[in-house]
Amino acid sequence: MTAAGRLAAGCLVLAAAACTPLPSTPEQDLAGRRWAECRTVVPTADLLGVDPNGRIRFQTLTGFDSRQLRSCLAAAPPSGPVLPEPVGVGRPGAP
Repeated sequence: MTAAGRLAAGCLVLAAAACTPLPSTPEQDLAGRRWAECRTVVPTADLLGVDPNGRIRFQTLTGFDSRQLRSCLAAAPPSGPVLPEPVGVGRPGAP
């Protein structure tokens, strides 16, 4: 294989690896389960992401929605590790 061929093959491997999602941590899995349970309480909430340590980042329409969601997440059964406090933000232009 020529040097150009090896370079092209290496680039393809790197591109494929960059598209492969990283496996989630146990904390992320637990946070995902808790989110799924609490999402029914505030169906207008959006999940922005879950950090590797399990911190849930979400967006809500109102402060009331945010408090409702935080309350639900805090009341989740204590299965698994203790997760960090969730971080909620309001939607731009929301009351």
